[in-house]
Amino acid sequence: MTLQGSGAKFTALQSRLEQLDIKMIDAYVTSETTHVVASTRNVPKGLRALVNARYLVSQGFIDSIESNATASAETGISPLEEDFEGKWPNAKDYVPPPGTEPHPRPAELFKPDEARRHLFEGFTFIFADARQHENLSPLVMDGGAKAIQYDMQSGETTVDEFVQFVLSVADKKGLRSLGDSDTGKGVVFVRFRAVGDLQEWSIRFIESVDAALEQRSIEQNEFLDAILTKDVNKLRQGLREEDSQHVAGIRAPPSTAGKYILAILFPSSC
Repeated sequence: MTLQGSGAKFTALQSRLEQLDIKMIDAYVTSETTHVVASTRNVPKGLRALVNARYLVSQGFIDSIESNATASAETGISPLEEDFEGKWPNAKDYVPPPGTEPHPRPAELFKPDEARRHLFEGFTFIFADARQHENLSPLVMDGGAKAIQYDMQSGETTVDEFVQFVLSVADKKGLRSLGDSDTGKGVVFVRFRAVGDLQEWSIRFIESVDAALEQRSIEQNEFLDAILTKDVNKLRQGLREEDSQHVAGIRAPPSTAGKYILAILFPSSC
């Protein structure tokens, strides 16, 4: 099992589970991890679990195992020893609670699904933040995508420089557009957010990229839904009416007309 997080909480859980012959690690290892234990649904390790057809569970799952592994004072035998199959907790009963996602999904959708293993096949994800690249590139690569880190210079990189870089990546892949709604292939821009005095600059930068590439940015909570429903088409949408009004006046370079790009916002905590 893999725990989202580390520190004293992880050490305590690891010690408790080792007594039950259950291995707990703090890193996601594709060949070893069977369950990811997290308090929320939308965390990098949890998303990797979903893409890799693994279980995503809350700590209640661990508590249930421990409870059923405790020997009865009367018989000296634990419920798991008496009926392992019947007393082993059902993972779907311990899916972490919904967070801020716009469409909370039922627990049944969180069961392992092999079809998600190739969900992002044909995509190339471009990261403009080194930490995001480190945390999230394993997720997209698990789903069959490529990951590229762009050397973003906050406050200095121009919209045109970035747009031309994205277009060059698309051309190198042999694609004449950034997204193809029929094939599910395309270049994906993972949205970043600068801090401090540069935060407003980064917001305007993203708005300008959206306008130039005629593709709306999406929030991380929408990404989770795409994985659960196996519908990547919902990640490739043109600017909504309200988005179009918001970016009105931001002129898109003529060479980018008709192009598509996907922007995903991940909080810095990821």
